Amino acid sequence: MASIFLILSLGQPLALADTLDLETITQQAIERSFALKIAQVDVKIGKVSEKVVKADYYPTIKASLNMERLKSFQSQVQPVVAVNNTVLPYGTRFQNSVGVNAQYNLLDFGIRKRKLNMAQQETHVKAAVYFQALRDLRLKLIDLYADALSSYRMIQANEAILKLAQRGYQLKKRLYTAGTHSKVDVAEEAVQVAQAMDTIQVYREKLAEQLENLAYYTHETYDPQSVDLTDFQAEETNLPVGPANLENSPEARQLDAQITEKQAEIEMLQRQYMPQVSLYSYYNMYGSDTNSWSKSIGNLAQRTVSLGLNVNLPLFDGFKNQANIQKAKLEQEKLRLQKEEKLAQLSQQVRLYQSQVEGQGVTLKTKATLINSTQDKLNLVERLSDQQVVDQGQLIKEHIARIQKQVDAEKVMIEQLAALKKLKILAEG
Repeated sequence: MASIFLILSLGQPLALADTLDLETITQQAIERSFALKIAQVDVKIGKVSEKVVKADYYPTIKASLNMERLKSFQSQVQPVVAVNNTVLPYGTRFQNSVGVNAQYNLLDFGIRKRKLNMAQQETHVKAAVYFQALRDLRLKLIDLYADALSSYRMIQANEAILKLAQRGYQLKKRLYTAGTHSKVDVAEEAVQVAQAMDTIQVYREKLAEQLENLAYYTHETYDPQSVDLTDFQAEETNLPVGPANLENSPEARQLDAQITEKQAEIEMLQRQYMPQVSLYSYYNMYGSDTNSWSKSIGNLAQRTVSLGLNVNLPLFDGFKNQANIQKAKLEQEKLRLQKEEKLAQLSQQVRLYQSQVEGQGVTLKTKATLINSTQDKLNLVERLSDQQVVDQGQLIKEHIARIQKQVDAEKVMIEQLAALKKLKILAEG
């Protein structure tokens, strides 16, 4: 691959350039990706959400303090009465109370366990989203770098073609002056020069745009005039690619976690029909005085303590819970279908990359044969030129033809290596 560019670099001055390679760009993009940072924070949020759910395994303890002035509008003695949940006391006084309330869920038939499982599966979903974003970023960078590399090589090739075309143009001008060639021949060479210059400008604009796309991910600044893009590692074409482990892909892991989470939700809803048993305790101190707030505080003394069990059994909820169970089951079935669809899409993508690798390999062999034939012709023309059987103009044309065929072959190789790299990423799962 590098042979053509060794030829192209002959006679060209060396200049300092920023050297780019796919591995460095990928590492920079991963370190600076906002999407990945957000996904990492989402995973941390999921871990904290698990702690929130785990709190249900511990008792809740609450302390309360009440201080009030009670004013009675009736002078005659009246009993304390309760209307619904409202207690109507009697007497004018300052009163204070201090209480501690404790409650613990003794038995819920696995509802807390299912809630925790749901929270854990949600964390797995967020982790899978992170790895999917990471994989998609790597795939995107391969495409962007391959496009930039192709443009970069086209610029180099056409710069070499431009030098050859300029030599051909000057040669035809001298021959025209000598009267051995027509003005049409000179015009044809001028067109060749203009075409090469136009092609260089087109690919420079493409390269500038492609580098800007890369800069979006790496947060770096690239100068299209001085940048130097290194090739993909050619030895990777000989590395074996195993079958893609699509069941271990981020999409599959994400949907598996969602299916498991939905199953835990179904089981939790089914246990809503079971009784919930909790233990409660209340300790209270009370103090009062008819005239002095400070004395009412000083009169604080133990008043009551309670310990009891609370059993809550839902009898009828208008079939709401039953509908929720049916809804959760349908949502779970939808997730299973989405998983099958996603695996089919990934499988098709793997086959596409495999087809590209194999098809471009055949194309590359064909182009290699064509390059060899062009090289043989070029060698023959060089010998004839040395013997002054053909003119130098024909030799220049053969050089240009060989460069064009070589750069076409390199574009195919870049596409093949890019497809192979993407195939390996998918095979990793």
